Amino acid sequence: MPESSLARRAFSLSFLIVSLALASGMILTIVSWLKLCSVECSEGHKYRLFGFPFEVLGGIFFVGTGIVHFLSWRNPKLTFLTALLLVGGLGAELYFILMQKYQIGVWCPVCLGIAASIGIAALALAVEYGIHFRKILKLGDRGEIMKNIWKGASTCAIFCIGFALAFFGTSKFNPLQAAEKSLKDNLAFGNQDSQVDVYIFTDWVCPACRHIEPRLEGIVQAAGEKAKIYFIDLAVHPETMNFTPYNMSFMVHNKPAYFKLRKMLENISQETGTPSQEQIETEMRKLGQKFVELNYADVDVGNKYFKKLEKQFSVNKTPTLVVVNSEAKKGKKLSGGEITKENVLNSINLLSK
Repeated sequence: MPESSLARRAFSLSFLIVSLALASGMILTIVSWLKLCSVECSEGHKYRLFGFPFEVLGGIFFVGTGIVHFLSWRNPKLTFLTALLLVGGLGAELYFILMQKYQIGVWCPVCLGIAASIGIAALALAVEYGIHFRKILKLGDRGEIMKNIWKGASTCAIFCIGFALAFFGTSKFNPLQAAEKSLKDNLAFGNQDSQVDVYIFTDWVCPACRHIEPRLEGIVQAAGEKAKIYFIDLAVHPETMNFTPYNMSFMVHNKPAYFKLRKMLENISQETGTPSQEQIETEMRKLGQKFVELNYADVDVGNKYFKKLEKQFSVNKTPTLVVVNSEAKKGKKLSGGEITKENVLNSINLLSK
C-alpha cells in the first residue's frame, strides 16, 4: 500500500477514534455532573481545581477540544493543537489518578473512564504521529524531521504543564468555609472592596451595648465608604442566642431597613429574653417589612463564624469594636466608651495607610 494512502487511512481512523473518545469523555463528565456515579465518586466531588468543580472544567475541556478536533478534518494543521490539548489533559488526569490512589484512597470508575477516554484519544494521535514520522525518516528530509522532533518535545512539555497545573491547582473543597464566605458577604455593610474590616461585637442583654446603640448608625454611615462593617452577636448572656437568628435575617434580607429593625429588636429584648416569630413578624409589619426566616444551616454557619471571630480577636466583653486591615495584618480594638465615630474613623484612616 502506498505511503500516502496509509497516511490517509491512519488520519481517518485516528479521527474517528478521537471523536468517539471525546464523546465518551463528555458523556461521563455529564454523568459525574449529575452525580449519577457510585459512592466512591462522591469523594472526588469534595475536591476543586482552581476553585471550580472538576465537571465544569471537564465540560469546557471536552467541548473546546471537540471543536478544535472537528475543525481539523478540513484543516489538518489543527490536529497538532488537538494533540496538545489532549496531552495536557492527560497530564492532569495522571495527577488525579495518583491523588485517588494516595490521597483519597478509593477509585472512582467514572473518573477513571474519563482518564481512559483522554488516553485513548491521545494514543490514536500518537500512532498517527508515529506513522507520519516513519514516513519522513524514510524520505530523509532533515527539516521535516527536526520539525516533528520539536512537536514531540512540545507535547512532552505540555504533558508536564498539565500535571503541574493539576498538582498546584487541586484542593479539597470545604463546604463550611464556602458557606461562611457567602454568609459573610451577605452580612457586610459599607465598602465591599475595602481592605479594612470593622467588627462590632454586642450582646442583646448587655446594658453597656444598649448605651452605645444610638451611635452605631452614625458610625456605619461615616465609616461605610472606607470599610466593610459587620455586626457580630457575642453571647455574653445566653438570651442573646434567641435574637441572633432574627438579627442575621435582617442583615441578609432587610439591609436597607436594618437600623429600624435593630432598634425594634432592642426594644423587644428589654421586654423579653425569648422573642417569638409571631412577635417579630407583627412588629416588622408595623415598619413595612417582611420577615424572611433563615434556614437552620445558615444560622448554624453564622453562629460558628461569630464564635470564630470572637476567638480570633480575643474578644471577651461587650461592646467591643475591632478594626482590622486584612492585607497588612494589623488591627485596633476599642471597647465601651471608646467606641465613638471619631475614634473609629481615626482607626480606619490609620490602618488604611
